[in-house]
Amino acid sequence: MLIVVTGATGTVGSKVIEELSRKDVKIRALVRDEAKARRFGWTNVEIVKGDLANERGLETAFAGADKLFLASGSAQNQAELQGNAVVAAKRAGIKQIVKLSVLGASATSPVKLARWHFQSDEEIRRSGIAYTILQPTFFIDNLLGYADTIKKDGAFYAPMKNGRASMVDARDIAAVAVTALTERGHEGKTYEITGPEAVSYTDIAETLGKELGRKVTYVDVPPETAKKTMLQMGMPDWYVEDMLKLSEFFASGGGEKVAPTVEKLTGHQGHTVDEFVKDHVSAYK
Repeated sequence: MLIVVTGATGTVGSKVIEELSRKDVKIRALVRDEAKARRFGWTNVEIVKGDLANERGLETAFAGADKLFLASGSAQNQAELQGNAVVAAKRAGIKQIVKLSVLGASATSPVKLARWHFQSDEEIRRSGIAYTILQPTFFIDNLLGYADTIKKDGAFYAPMKNGRASMVDARDIAAVAVTALTERGHEGKTYEITGPEAVSYTDIAETLGKELGRKVTYVDVPPETAKKTMLQMGMPDWYVEDMLKLSEFFASGGGEKVAPTVEKLTGHQGHTVDEFVKDHVSAYK
């Protein structure tokens, strides 16, 4: 069985390849940057240079493949890019698509990314190809983005108030994806994926402090301050607005739901925030 992975050098895609490498399958990684891909040190992985914007090129990249893990970076033309992949997959005869979506994807979401994901999710459902849609919540891995200020100030800043969220480790999303790709019975399913517990940023600060052996503080900041900082970092306006809406949702406690998907599909409990911090503590030193 040959499985193509798009977004192969991304947070989840790279871990999907790592998980698939433990299985008796052939893997083809579709990447835009071959040099970046080779730095992962993958063995027995066919690396193919390509872009979701090139529908013709996708047909070549998908040729002979049985299944597709579809993921792409956040972009304003995201639905179009993923739509190209769906069309190419159908022409190539791919039998199943496992697609990385987002929790809360809907046509009426106030978050653009959630609306765009819904659009491509629906296109996959209408395609006639067997599918599995994965809808994870906020990634624990995003906490690595605070490493610089934690090292510099012993603090990290966000407009999250005391809201609790069931953040999920990308390793667990990948484990669910690989289960859906390599085992039967997941066709036509949409899975919500969360972490095993709901925690606040204050809880996370305490965990970081314990692991680092020094005080780490979470500083709640007004949305206006967060917006200014993100824009100064070069993030596009639409993305900043989406992040602020997500922060508002999590700050209100909207992300507290814990779904049993990871344990049910993989047989093991998902990684907790404590485990994630222990595994990545060197990033904060």
